[in-house]
Amino acid sequence: MIKAAFFDIDGTLYSNSQSRVLPSTMDALHQLREKGVMLFVCTNRSLDEIEALPEELKNLLTGVVSLAGSKLSVNGKSVLVPVMKQDEVDRVIELMDKHQIMYRWVTEGQGGHLNCDDENTIQLFEKAYGMHPTPQTYMGEPLSHLLYYSQDEAFFEELHKLAPSMEHLHLGFANEMLVKGASKGNGMKQMMEYFGLTVEDCAAFGDGYNDADMLEMAKFGIAMGNAKDNCKQAADYVTDHIDQDGLYKACLHFGWIERKCYEN
Repeated sequence: MIKAAFFDIDGTLYSNSQSRVLPSTMDALHQLREKGVMLFVCTNRSLDEIEALPEELKNLLTGVVSLAGSKLSVNGKSVLVPVMKQDEVDRVIELMDKHQIMYRWVTEGQGGHLNCDDENTIQLFEKAYGMHPTPQTYMGEPLSHLLYYSQDEAFFEELHKLAPSMEHLHLGFANEMLVKGASKGNGMKQMMEYFGLTVEDCAAFGDGYNDADMLEMAKFGIAMGNAKDNCKQAADYVTDHIDQDGLYKACLHFGWIERKCYEN
């Protein structure tokens, strides 16, 4: 039996198409918790962006790996909050403002803000997370995470040169900048070390590009049926689509929970 399980949120725990956590998923989580398995979310979201999740789900969590592995929290208390090099952040922000790039930053204290009140971006956050970061001008605060919107390859190259110590993730529509070495896999590993365990004691569930290293690192890496190809290739097991009770069926497959019947 596993001792811990790590879950991506969007497309894994939370069905964005149905705007809910499926009943089968909640049942699987309850059964795992009842058997003593520690449950964690491992997500790109900030803590602010997790708040709108169902209370029933949040109450089952032992901890949170947020900001794509940049921040660790246990029982609401910060365990690890690294910050990016300030000189690099200043150069990056200056370039983004020059090119009028839309970005969202998260401070060391986990406060998230947008650099302007763009209606389309605000609606995007509201639809995905049930909230939106407060529009505010960046004033030099220490940052743990930076999200921006661009598909300009030349702009990416310039950012890489300005911030060589940062991790750069290009996820299609959105892009992220993190503290060097931060990733979902490393965040999971650090969380396990905090509890005196190893990644051999845990399972990981995901569907996105940046879930692959987490799935490769865990003893049991499980990709959703709706996962990206690289995520499926990194997995030990590929389950059904999230909307076809994929998470629940994966837990059944490994014998971690008992069978019940559900209607989507």
